[in-house]
Amino acid sequence: MRKLTVVFVVTLILPAAALATPSEDQATLVRGNTRFAVDLYHRLRSEEGNLFISPLSLSVTLGMTSSGARSQTAEEMAELLHPGLEPPRFHRELGNLIQRLEGSGTGSRLQLANAIWPQSGSRLLPDFVRLCTESYGARVESLDFAGEGEAARETINRWVMEQSGEGVRELLEPGELVPATTMVLTDAVHFKGEWLGRFDAQSTGPAPFTLADGVRIELPLMHRTGRFDYFEDGELQLLELPYAGESLSMVVVLPRDHDGLRHIEERLSVDELAGWVGKLEGATVRVTLPSFTTRTVSYTHL
Repeated sequence: MRKLTVVFVVTLILPAAALATPSEDQATLVRGNTRFAVDLYHRLRSEEGNLFISPLSLSVTLGMTSSGARSQTAEEMAELLHPGLEPPRFHRELGNLIQRLEGSGTGSRLQLANAIWPQSGSRLLPDFVRLCTESYGARVESLDFAGEGEAARETINRWVMEQSGEGVRELLEPGELVPATTMVLTDAVHFKGEWLGRFDAQSTGPAPFTLADGVRIELPLMHRTGRFDYFEDGELQLLELPYAGESLSMVVVLPRDHDGLRHIEERLSVDELAGWVGKLEGATVRVTLPSFTTRTVSYTHL
């Protein structure tokens, strides 16, 4: 039996059965999205505090935006997104990926919703609107940021609250929308999942937890022993925790040393990540995880 004691974790939610047999285009898209996610992580990992991001949300939002870009702007966005496919196929397959993830099984719920809010009176090209609504399922609704900024803010906040299962109640605070705002892009992700095998509440209690700087504190830790897909090498341990329905899972990356996260981050690449996940195999593991909640909000306005 292997013992996995959490020191510091990086978590990823990955599709399992939902993409078990992807088409060639879908596999190309997923690899490009993963490369974008790794690039994004390397850009943000030096920020202070914990980092919780949804690269797929940004891929979708930027994907919609890129469909309206031309010449140098379009080239620069393609360089950022690593689409790997020509624009029509990229948008179609990204929309298909969203649908597959949303319908990926029972027991867990993953919902993605997108919206474009242009200033009233703005003229959007019909082809742009059609692509965003048909490929991405986006809502397109004009709002008067210049004359009715508070009403526009309340409309967007209400939509986000509905789409996030009331998880995000106030995305935009008073004063964040200014009269010069011409467009707001929003993406709401709501994930509610239950573990395939639940942690016993009676086994959860305060215990020592080591932070990345070596400081030990007490946190509520969950414990469970079971059969999981697992991989380890000299620097890290990798564990896959499936959600109910077994179509989505959380992959936990654990450095062996309390200060080893930085080196693992430096190693992180598309090929490295694929190699780690590809080496997962069944093992009996004693799992200890902190009880935690993750939540973040973001939006873009132009």
